[in-house]
Amino acid sequence: MVGKWHLGFCHWNCTPPHRGFDTFFGFYLAGGDYFHHSRMCHGHKYECFDLRDGDLSVAPNYRDQYSTTLFAQKSQEIIRNHKHDKPLFLYLSFQAVHSPLQVPTKYVTMYKDKIHDWDRRTYAAMTTCMDEAIGNVTDTLKENGLLDNSVIVFSTDNGGAVNAGASNWPLKGQKTTLYEGGVRGAAFVWSPLLKRNARGTISKELMYIGDWLPTFIHLAGGNTTETKELDGQNQWTTISEAGPSNRKEVVHNIDPLRPLGPVYKEDEPFQHITSFNPRIFASIRVGRWKLVTGSAGDPTWTTPDEMGFKREIMAHTAVQLYNIPQDHEERWNLADSRPDVVYRLLKRLQFHYERSVLPENMFVSKNGAFDPVTHFDMAWTPWLSD
Repeated sequence: MVGKWHLGFCHWNCTPPHRGFDTFFGFYLAGGDYFHHSRMCHGHKYECFDLRDGDLSVAPNYRDQYSTTLFAQKSQEIIRNHKHDKPLFLYLSFQAVHSPLQVPTKYVTMYKDKIHDWDRRTYAAMTTCMDEAIGNVTDTLKENGLLDNSVIVFSTDNGGAVNAGASNWPLKGQKTTLYEGGVRGAAFVWSPLLKRNARGTISKELMYIGDWLPTFIHLAGGNTTETKELDGQNQWTTISEAGPSNRKEVVHNIDPLRPLGPVYKEDEPFQHITSFNPRIFASIRVGRWKLVTGSAGDPTWTTPDEMGFKREIMAHTAVQLYNIPQDHEERWNLADSRPDVVYRLLKRLQFHYERSVLPENMFVSKNGAFDPVTHFDMAWTPWLSD
């Protein structure tokens, strides 16, 4: 694995080398300085390192090397050293294009006469650098005779943050929201293994991130019969043959720990239903229908600056229902006209809620045992011993 982990590091057993990856070069946290490979702490007083080669902290050795380029180079090394008679799974998780907005100047210069907003210009430059890095990795696969039997998946974990240079227009919402601008990710799959009728097409079939695991296992010649029950489904036929999706439902989120949404006016429909609390931050997609409850987040459509900056906002209601294939911009709340669908989807939310595990937040240590300044020589490091 190369790049961003961000799946916990309170204990060494939670980190990539101890979670199944043969090698790891990357960082633990959500983000940080692209050149210094660090994240500030103690109220931005200290710069603490966040870059690992296996378990070893190596940030000072790579200071001033831009992470996008560095991660691509490390991936190329893995490819060049790989034995052709063995399969390869490479998870390359770029830091880009996450905040902070940082990139070598030469990429910014490309857009100085095209994009006037500084954040948007820098964001475009970061994307261009990442695109170049992906091209370099792909070229290395080809040079080493691995490309003809490879599947390349490009994807993201969420929609863009509008206040950090991104744009999800024409979709509503952004990162951390339950609208399509927050939950719909840009993605593509390239492979010589794709059937000709699937190449160059746009799929509108339903798929979510948990489907990648069984799909990859299938591609590797394995099966999931001996694993714990998975939420994901093998979608290789959907992808490679432009076939229908095996998935009819996606739970976008059910978060009972987030503060409940506001109490709306008493006469608002669905305010006093008992099948599921509509003030909980939650959303589910079943077929063409998408239900959103609680405070779903920023309900705006934001046009990027280079297209003439404009923000449209939609008022919150307790329950929102959208027909996504016909209204992917989520402009028409159909909850009042289709209460039958609302009640059916609320029951599905309750079904999943009753079977879910309550989230736990483990990152707070009352005795400061995680503090990289006082305990770990200025490097973000696992702190639990058992």
